[in-house]
Amino acid sequence: MESKPGGYARKATITPAWRQLKWLMVLLYMARCTEEPDTATNYITSSWTEQTIQFFSLSQSQGLYAGLETSQILGEPHILKRQSAPVHIILEAYTLESIPEELAEGIVFEALTIESISPDRENPARRLLMKKMLKSFGTICSRTLTLCNLDIHDLKVCAQITQQMNRGLRFLRGLLTSKEPEDKKPEHRCILKIRNLNIVLVTTTTIGWWQRHLDLSQSRINLVMRGWVSSDSLEFLDRFKAKSIDRLEIYGLYKLKTMKCKLLQDGPLPNVLVLESLFYPDVDISPQIVQNMRSKHWKRLHIPMSAWGKLMNPSMHFGHLTVDNLTISITSYREEADRGLVRLPEFGDNLAMVKSLCLEFYRTDGFLTCNALLRALDWVSRQFRDLEVLALSSGYKLSTVTKFIEETQFVIETNPGLASIKVNGIECVHRTEQSGPILCLSPEVWELYTQGKLGEELTRAGADLSQLTPEQEAMVMRLGGFVGCDMPCLICFSILDKLKYTNLYYCGPRADIYILDHPDDRACSRCLAFLVEDGREVGYIRSRTTNKEIKLPFTKIRISQNSQGGFEVLQSYLEVLSFPRQRGPAQGSPS
Repeated sequence: MESKPGGYARKATITPAWRQLKWLMVLLYMARCTEEPDTATNYITSSWTEQTIQFFSLSQSQGLYAGLETSQILGEPHILKRQSAPVHIILEAYTLESIPEELAEGIVFEALTIESISPDRENPARRLLMKKMLKSFGTICSRTLTLCNLDIHDLKVCAQITQQMNRGLRFLRGLLTSKEPEDKKPEHRCILKIRNLNIVLVTTTTIGWWQRHLDLSQSRINLVMRGWVSSDSLEFLDRFKAKSIDRLEIYGLYKLKTMKCKLLQDGPLPNVLVLESLFYPDVDISPQIVQNMRSKHWKRLHIPMSAWGKLMNPSMHFGHLTVDNLTISITSYREEADRGLVRLPEFGDNLAMVKSLCLEFYRTDGFLTCNALLRALDWVSRQFRDLEVLALSSGYKLSTVTKFIEETQFVIETNPGLASIKVNGIECVHRTEQSGPILCLSPEVWELYTQGKLGEELTRAGADLSQLTPEQEAMVMRLGGFVGCDMPCLICFSILDKLKYTNLYYCGPRADIYILDHPDDRACSRCLAFLVEDGREVGYIRSRTTNKEIKLPFTKIRISQNSQGGFEVLQSYLEVLSFPRQRGPAQGSPS
């Protein structure tokens, strides 16, 4: 009998014990991992942990805001290094005594907001609270930092008084000691390591205070400012002294007269520049800034028409300027509004290569005529290339052109890739494929239709039915009545007598009945208007019966009774206008 090696026997006898030992080691390691926090990556270890948690928890009493994200380790709270949830600091929740001398270092916020919820802008304690709070932070690390409603109304007055008193004291000290006054000790500055800086509802004066107390030298920022920004120039931006400003958006500008600032003069220029306001005088741009902006490929640019005209000045041929997303604000003053004029500068041989263009009209209610709209489209067709999306909008309803644009489609031949032209949200681009036509019946015709007598009346009147689709012709020529004649609209359930009464005694659009894609899918004029309004965003309305998409805009075939008592079938067509238009001797931009 052959014997087995002894080593093999020993290995077989110790294998089960070795497996148990390995599992025991794994369990001990897992237990150790659960007991000891990974302070190097996930948690903050600081002697100020308790004070920091207490500091942020004070803002919870002022609203539905969560405190810091923490984790209990061995019965003690630990602050997570990365705070994924938005964190709010409400200034009214704090006193000088409740702000600790230091806060735990190393916290990285996803979004940190410091704000005031009080309407009292003259509270002198705000400045003291903010100074101590910034000193406690030392360094703020956050992807987004928002400073909201932290304006100090009397800050400028206090600064002027303090400055005058300091000058007087330095003068007296110089007389008494005959020595040069000592340099003032620089104020503490909170270091910011952030990506996005949002400043909301803060005046330019208070922005200057923040600039003196914040150190942005280590941050490449996207700067967004909203509301109360009043300045003749953009030079106040230079005092941020950030490492770079990659994105600049200012909404709610007042009295801007010049775009002068080191950011645009010396660069590097941001990829996004938004200067938005309802009040645009003639904005000046220096030749150097014009040259810098022309050589830049902009991701997004939003400037007033006066600035755009100087940028594309035809007296200096430079070829073309490239912008992915361009918005031009057009402000018309009262004397221009009375004449119905929109000032549109010529570019000469220069062109703008733009993918998405929006023309925003301000103060246009009641003055933007159809002729002014056509001139704007003609101007776009001559000066812009590579357009994919074009929008003409306003803060007001363009009631003077709404009916016109609902019945008209536009073609800009110089931009064959243009997929959308919207005027006040209404799609106007010409499409070769049209939905419809949709059958439209007046209340009198609807009554005959439900009684099964419409086909007989149309035959007697010799109406042209060739405009109808085979399905529509079968509907109107059917014999025999059906139930539901007193409720033609299946959305608002208006009765027939109400629609007749509306047409008889009320001015405005007629109350007709529309049959969309099926006899059981019908709506009155008012309800169809609501359906169209809701469907403009997606470009179609959906049949509730067949679930078929009916693309917008659509044509209609209206059957009605004329003044002689006969019946007629009329199809509406969308007018198609092409640009650029051939210019006559009287055409051109107004001076």
